[in-house]
Amino acid sequence: MIIGRLIGYISLCLMFMVMGAEGLRLLEGNSEGWISLFDVVQISGIVHLESETSSGAWHDLLNSLLRLPAIFTLLFFGLLFPFMFRKTF
Repeated sequence: MIIGRLIGYISLCLMFMVMGAEGLRLLEGNSEGWISLFDVVQISGIVHLESETSSGAWHDLLNSLLRLPAIFTLLFFGLLFPFMFRKTF
């Protein structure tokens, strides 16, 4: 229960960081598209994802999921997880 809420709150914090980065890109005039989840993972440096070298069904699915806009995906998980794992009295 606590882990689900913690994941939700961490994704909300990441969403605010991505929103700030999007705002800076907008002010600089360098906004050709939304920041994707792939960009967030690459910037964090935690996981080094393989580039387009491998192929297969799982690679195509993962590639399409990582190309989603990060701000909306993190907002979805940030609102869904705390709601799902809320305390019920």
